[in-house]
Amino acid sequence: MKIAKIYYAKFIAIACVHLLFLNVQSQVVKSDVKGSKVVALQILNHDTITVNAINGDMIEAVFYVKNNWLDDHIMAQLQTDCHCVTPIFPPVLKRNQTDSITLVINTNNIPPGPFLKQGYLESPDDKLIHLVVKGNITVVKPIIKQGQPPIIYKPKHIRVTSKGKK
Repeated sequence: MKIAKIYYAKFIAIACVHLLFLNVQSQVVKSDVKGSKVVALQILNHDTITVNAINGDMIEAVFYVKNNWLDDHIMAQLQTDCHCVTPIFPPVLKRNQTDSITLVINTNNIPPGPFLKQGYLESPDDKLIHLVVKGNITVVKPIIKQGQPPIIYKPKHIRVTSKGKK
């Protein structure tokens, strides 16, 4: 009889631990001290970067992302809305780690005027995160003086972070 009671007590204890473990793992969001909900992937500072460039410049827009999820987040892909935007991102974002996602924009084929380019990232809690780069593209014509070689604009490499220009 004692053996049966000990067996059932162990069984109930193990079942309670398993239920507690499943409850923690199934949380979609976790709460901080104040009870407000924290998203799984948090974009630090801003999710929109504004930059003005000249046609031909290379723009690097760097966004900082923190993983608040209970587990590591594997980033298989990051979609963009245009072929002129190339995303650079870490394959795995570890739990409670901050890393960067970079959108590299080639402005050669972007028409002059205002532009808006986006990257889309799916977070572990099945939310779509938009990373936005917007600004204005201008064209600089070569300066031609008679008897001298033309002065042609040399494209720049512009790196902008969500914290400010670098």
